[in-house]
Amino acid sequence: MKKIKILIVEDEFILYDEIAEFLTEKEFIVADFTKSYDEGINQIKNFNPDIVLLDINLNGNKDGIDLGEILNNTFNIPFIYITSFDDEVTLKRALRTKPSHFMTKGKPNLNFNQLLIDIKLVISKDNKNININKTGIFVLKDYLNEMKNLQNTSGDFLSKELIEFNDISYISREDYYKNKGDKYKTKIKTNYFRIITVNNYSYFYNDSLSNIIKKLPYNFVRISEHTIVNLSAKNLDGKVTNSKISINGKVFKISNSYKKEVEKRLQRLYEF
Repeated sequence: MKKIKILIVEDEFILYDEIAEFLTEKEFIVADFTKSYDEGINQIKNFNPDIVLLDINLNGNKDGIDLGEILNNTFNIPFIYITSFDDEVTLKRALRTKPSHFMTKGKPNLNFNQLLIDIKLVISKDNKNININKTGIFVLKDYLNEMKNLQNTSGDFLSKELIEFNDISYISREDYYKNKGDKYKTKIKTNYFRIITVNNYSYFYNDSLSNIIKKLPYNFVRISEHTIVNLSAKNLDGKVTNSKISINGKVFKISNSYKKEVEKRLQRLYEF
């Protein structure tokens, strides 16, 4: 059975150490000490936790509720607030981020048995709220009605091929030249889009960009009505201007309505 990975975002090392030791004994995998919003974002992307234990009072300008909002809206990872704050104003603000549970630290000690029960309740909740860290996508080499041409001598053929997210350069709904030297572009069929890899291979997927962006890792961002790009260091060459970005040697224009989100993702992924 897959071991559950837990991220504890807590600015007090002594409390972090106590919780981490307790959970490790219960055979959970616990991330390293994480004490701020920025460190929490990095751990979410690198450690890929299944659940987060989140203090509200953190080091830095942003608090745990700011991080809880990102966990709920962007990463879709369940989290439990563990905090000494229990005033009505803080509680109302925290509840707007839709935590799985809310615990007070208690005096003098945190109730570890109750914490374990709460974690198990989140995990057992049909496993629907646990983030499954998918690493790739099954794609088509061509449209379904053209797949017969891929049959080999045995009569078998791969209907779908696995592409890892890390190998995707960008995703596009725009028409394209099917072969070098073509005079006319091939039109993308309704509800399909192309996936172009870092090696410039092209594949297809039957869905809308609005749906697929919800299933992709955080480093993928939509830059226009027709295009999603991968902002990972493997693909990102750099910014050309505030309205253009270079991905794997190709310059893309960022539509005005997507500029704010692109800039936000870049600031969270990289130091400026």
